[in-house]
Amino acid sequence: MIATNSLLPLFKGQLNAECAVIAERLGLKVSGHFLIYWYFERLFDFDHDEVGEILCEGGGDLGIDAIWIDDDAVVHFYQFKNPDNISKGVRAGDIDKLISGLKLILHRKHDQIANPELKARLDEVYQQLPSAYRIHVVSSGQGMPTESRIKLDACNCSRPLAGLLRVGGDGMVDGGLAA
Repeated sequence: MIATNSLLPLFKGQLNAECAVIAERLGLKVSGHFLIYWYFERLFDFDHDEVGEILCEGGGDLGIDAIWIDDDAVVHFYQFKNPDNISKGVRAGDIDKLISGLKLILHRKHDQIANPELKARLDEVYQQLPSAYRIHVVSSGQGMPTESRIKLDACNCSRPLAGLLRVGGDGMVDGGLAA
């Protein structure tokens, strides 16, 4: 069960208002993009072109909405959920899709089913020697249920992700190659 935070409705209302401004300013039509643009513009000071470059959300995204490689060569995989109803969170099936997508990517078996934006982002990842991998699940709803956390924790125990990914205490999944 997910604990309810009394500030969540206030945050959600403000987030929706700010996302509407961003959508209008950029002419965004896909509601799934609103939170992605808000997140990177507000938290990382990206401009809209920079957000567009890391975006791979849509059909064939394998559960990955954005991939960002930071200045330290850390590859960040993002999944965003912006439910209309704040009582909804990240469904376990969404985490299943993300984990399956990451397995395909790490085995380089994604080519026939990934969308062109995801393929382009992964080509960039494969041209580097990443120092680490990090999974970010970002939701404007109630968050992640226990079932989803357990599934992410299991990534640490099963191949091919063992040794690459580790779930931190904050629910973030950190990973890297041992030095």
